[in-house]
Amino acid sequence: MNINASFAWALPYHNKRKAGFMDYVLRKTGFFSRIIFLGLFLIFNLILLTTYKNVFAELFFYQKYYYYSKPEPELIFVFFLALFPALLLPLKFRNLSSLILLFLYVVVYCPSIIIGYISSPGSVSDDLHYYVVLLGCMLLLIVSLYSAETYIFSKAHFYNKRVNNLFLNGLLLIHVVTLIYFYLNYQIGDIRELLAFNVYDTRLQAREVSFGFSGYLIRFASNVSAPILLVYGLMNRNLIFIAFGFLSNFLIFLLEGSKSVFFMPFFLTFIFYVIRKDFNFNFLLLFLLLLIGGALFLDERFNTAYSSYIIRRTFIVPGLLTRVYHDVFSTEPTYQWTYNIFRFFQPPLMDISPPYFVGYFYFGYADMSANANPWADGFANDYTMGPFIETVIMIVFLILADYVGLGNRIFVACALFASYYSIISSSIFTSLLTHGMIICLLVVALLLRKPQPADVSMKVD
Repeated sequence: MNINASFAWALPYHNKRKAGFMDYVLRKTGFFSRIIFLGLFLIFNLILLTTYKNVFAELFFYQKYYYYSKPEPELIFVFFLALFPALLLPLKFRNLSSLILLFLYVVVYCPSIIIGYISSPGSVSDDLHYYVVLLGCMLLLIVSLYSAETYIFSKAHFYNKRVNNLFLNGLLLIHVVTLIYFYLNYQIGDIRELLAFNVYDTRLQAREVSFGFSGYLIRFASNVSAPILLVYGLMNRNLIFIAFGFLSNFLIFLLEGSKSVFFMPFFLTFIFYVIRKDFNFNFLLLFLLLLIGGALFLDERFNTAYSSYIIRRTFIVPGLLTRVYHDVFSTEPTYQWTYNIFRFFQPPLMDISPPYFVGYFYFGYADMSANANPWADGFANDYTMGPFIETVIMIVFLILADYVGLGNRIFVACALFASYYSIISSSIFTSLLTHGMIICLLVVALLLRKPQPADVSMKVD
């Protein structure tokens, strides 16, 4: 198989030496690797339970989400519910959907099951609706994406696609003009405060940036053009594009104070090299557990607050918010798809959107937005079918992304990752429009071109 020479180095690494123990842990995908995969997730879920019980539960007392001791048989069953999808998850990168599945499972599903259980006074039977819906949505995602790969993509004939340099230069020009526009028209935050991650004053100041067309433009720069330019640089070992990708996100961070924008280039580079070195997902889990362990050690030894950023904000809050949405809309009237883009087709049932409605319930402040994942937003729109409807829409756009990735799956997966990762903390409709999933998919599809007829030898069967 002939390969576009500029991208050849970025294909998964293969070593012909005899496999050792660490290869079975970090590279293979067999039975032993699956057992390690399950064991790492068991440790992760135990950390969620223990840290919520001993460290973070008191932070949620004012919201009436305490830590409740539970009978051991029920706790074991809930851990089984949390771990069961891990039996079916892919163990190694195959396409964008395999990455999004993993992070949706780690950041949303597991915390929603574990934290949702221990923060509620009810038993499993009392909250059966909650667990059945979440498990059903997760299994629907896994089975649908696996079926698409098995019955559609495995039979497809495709070409290794190259980047259209003319289109790439046009994207670079648009990106530069966008950054200049914002720096001429909006004020940046206090750099010293931002570097200390005291970002909330800058976020309040940046609300005017996020309003109307400017909001879509800033999201285009951070979630679409900057990741594409960075990944192109990584694929081609072009230090200018790599540096520009990092610098662009830093400049956008100074404008709006979003920590996810600041860390995304580092995160994306790490993901790229995990794929490049052909590591399985056990490597990612081991790295995550070491990161959590290091944060807990530094907090204990030097009285820092790293675990609050890594464990509380990244995992516990998304899990707890899923539970909050479920509990709120089990008694309150649902929105029935009358907000977001649907407000143009029918009048909204309420004056404020679900994130602000739940934010008032959750935080006690009318101007606080409690953004959550598609399943939580599904509870807000239709208590039972809502999460499944948003899951089906997720499946459609993940399959489209995987289809676009045929012929250059590493570039496409990494280029789309920033926009698609937004579904971890937003409704699917917000991710599609505001966070740029649709526009990024279109840009990447246009950016890649098939080889000319003279390059027919590049066909892959």
